[in-house]
Amino acid sequence: MLDWLVDFFQHDTFVVLGGISCIILIFSVLLAICNQWVYSRNILLVLFRLGRALARRKVVIVANAECSPDIKNVLLDSDFFAEKNITKISRWDIENLKGATLIIAHYKTVADDLPEIIGALKSNTDKRYALIVYAPTDQGRVSDEHMTLINQKRNTTLVNMRGRLLSDAFVYMMTT
Repeated sequence: MLDWLVDFFQHDTFVVLGGISCIILIFSVLLAICNQWVYSRNILLVLFRLGRALARRKVVIVANAECSPDIKNVLLDSDFFAEKNITKISRWDIENLKGATLIIAHYKTVADDLPEIIGALKSNTDKRYALIVYAPTDQGRVSDEHMTLINQKRNTTLVNMRGRLLSDAFVYMMTT
């Protein structure tokens, strides 16, 4: 009763098409495995680089005693930064920026010394660095000359929100 159906599918055309389909299937599976391996390898490299950056990078907060705990707590609450890597300095200790790869400066504290801070970073050519100037909107507007100065340097940004501060710190840890 089903012999005619078996004979129909054992025809040479179906055998050739079945073989070609199997080859295409095997090739597709191998290609999918290779793509997944390459994708996973690249993702793992980024995660490894980010992990090393967060574990080893020195973060310096330039702010007065009133503002620095707030900025430090924003970084520590994220669980991305280790407390041992975060240093707080005052605006009079600008020479202690040597070796820092991420500098977070509170604008109200360093407004008068911002050109000196950027100058100190220019002389720090042995390492990559990033400067984030934190200027909350409730503490006054950033002067136009300081905006121009910040905009002229690479790896510098001006933020006015805590979430943006954390986001930019995270991004700069990946890129520097």
